[in-house]
Amino acid sequence: MGNIWFRPARVQDADWISERLSEEDQYWIKGETNVPPKVALREAIVRSPAKALCVEEMAGPFVNPLALFGIATAHLPADGRKVGQVWCVALDRLREDYGKSFTRSVKRLLDNEMKVGKWDMLYNREDADNAFHLRWVRFCGFKLMKRESDPAKNRNFVYFARFSA
Repeated sequence: MGNIWFRPARVQDADWISERLSEEDQYWIKGETNVPPKVALREAIVRSPAKALCVEEMAGPFVNPLALFGIATAHLPADGRKVGQVWCVALDRLREDYGKSFTRSVKRLLDNEMKVGKWDMLYNREDADNAFHLRWVRFCGFKLMKRESDPAKNRNFVYFARFSA
């Protein structure tokens, strides 16, 4: 096990990550987008010009991408608030080998993003059955907002959000 760090994501990172995604993330992408993971991740990186990061590990002489993380500009309400849609997909190895360190790093990054006023609100939704991801978003400072059933996808979701002070 080596060290992890964040760097700006490149569209090409989507190709490598999409072929090695965790089972949960493959399921989530399929249910949300109806396009192959490679296409969905490429689009997510492009939609996140303000913040799209690749998490890498140095393992001996090799550098391996482990995750993609981003904040896409969602919409700007009439009152001028800045709203972002946070997203993250990862290989199982990230959780297994670097879970605590990654989570602490993301929490600090989000704290900073909110503190400097880049965002008034960050949000997204998660599969209601994915207890690991729901614990992760709570640790990163998000509040679980509402549960919603999506009959068309035969799934239940939990919306989560984080607001600036």
